[in-house]
Amino acid sequence: MFSQGFCVAAGNPKAIAFFGALFPQFIDATRPLLPQILVLGITFVIFDYTAVMVYATAASRITP
Repeated sequence: MFSQGFCVAAGNPKAIAFFGALFPQFIDATRPLLPQILVLGITFVIFDYTAVMVYATAASRITP
């Protein structure tokens, strides 16, 4: 299920446009690319996971 969900999310045109517009602003071309991409990606995953968990927790408390 994880790999299927990842493929669906990675193929989402909105996600591709979002990362294509967001990440280049924070990348320094004079420094190694991979560490920068990893830091940005991990940071995004942490913030996204936190936001989704807040929504899920709020929804579980609201619904009976």
